Amino acid sequence: MSASLTYVSASCAQNTDWQEAPCFDVLPVNREEYRTAWESYYDHKGSEWMEQKKLEMFDAKNNGTLADWMNDNIANHNVFSYYHSIGEISFPSEYDRPFFEDDFRYYAQFQQVLLFIIIIGIILASIIVGVFIIKKRK
Repeated sequence: MSASLTYVSASCAQNTDWQEAPCFDVLPVNREEYRTAWESYYDHKGSEWMEQKKLEMFDAKNNGTLADWMNDNIANHNVFSYYHSIGEISFPSEYDRPFFEDDFRYYAQFQQVLLFIIIIGIILASIIVGVFIIKKRK
């Protein structure tokens, strides 16, 4: 059993904060390509601004409002994307699918195992009900 799930969204609009912003609209994404594509954003915005936004971002994460902060404006989303690309932050729990290819493999395996457990559960429940019905008729 193999899984080949791909997620597509239509989120690649013009980026008014950074014209060179990469667009990764099909998931999962190659981790190294993503990191390389976002690495120049820090220099584009400058260290002082980026560090200030990083503090805001982690405050939002600690307050449980990271998704709102990310969606507040494109600059916030870009800051998140940069720090996500270097592994300093992960998506809020509201995002229910894997982002990177290596995460996706585990997610697909988990889905397969879960499906297997559900099927076994249904079979066992059917057997138990069948045995109960047969014994009741005797």
